Amino acid sequence: LNPCRSTMPRSLSACSAVRATVWERSGGMGLLAGVNVRSSIVEKVGLRLCRLLCSDGRVNKTDFGRRLRVWFRRHGRDLPWRQTRDPYAILVSEMMLQQTTVAAVVPYFERWMKRFPSVEKLAAAGESEVLTLWQGLGYYRRARNLHASAKKIDGDWSGKFPQDYEGLRALPGIGDYTAQAVRAFAYDQPVPVLDA
Repeated sequence: LNPCRSTMPRSLSACSAVRATVWERSGGMGLLAGVNVRSSIVEKVGLRLCRLLCSDGRVNKTDFGRRLRVWFRRHGRDLPWRQTRDPYAILVSEMMLQQTTVAAVVPYFERWMKRFPSVEKLAAAGESEVLTLWQGLGYYRRARNLHASAKKIDGDWSGKFPQDYEGLRALPGIGDYTAQAVRAFAYDQPVPVLDA
C-alpha cells in the first residue's frame, strides 16, 4: 500500500523517497516508534525534500541519501550543538528550539552551556536560577521539564543519560521527535527524525 494520499507523481516519488530513507536509516527494520508514514507531515516533508533533491526525476534510496548529505554539507548551518555528541547539550538545544527560532536560541544555548555545562550542574541548580537564565525564550515549561529531566538523570540513573527510546521518553517533556533526535545526533543510532 502506498501511504501517500495524493495521486500526483511528484508526491508518490517524494513519499517513496521518505519511506525508503526511513527504511534505510532503520537498518531495514521498518518503521520505528513515532513515525507514521501515512501522516500528512511525512508527505509534506517528502515533497519539500524531493523538490530540493529530486528535481531531475525519480531517484533510488541510495542516491537520495547521497544527495541529501551533499546538500547538507553545502547548506547546513554551523551551529554550536552540531559540534558535540553530548546527549545533554543536544537535549538542551532541542528543548530550546521548540517554538523558537535558531537565531534566537544560539546565544541562550551558549550562555546555558557556560552556566550549566553538565546534567549534574543543572540538577544541582535551583529552579529560580534556571528560570532566570531561560528568561526571554518563553514557554517556561520547557525549562522546568529540562530541569526535572536533569534531576531524574542525575538522581535515578546516577548521571547516566538514557540511550534508548523508552528511557528518553520517560523524561519530562520529551516527545517522539526529541527522543529520536537525541538518539540520532548524540549516539549516531540509525533512527528516523522527522519534524514538521
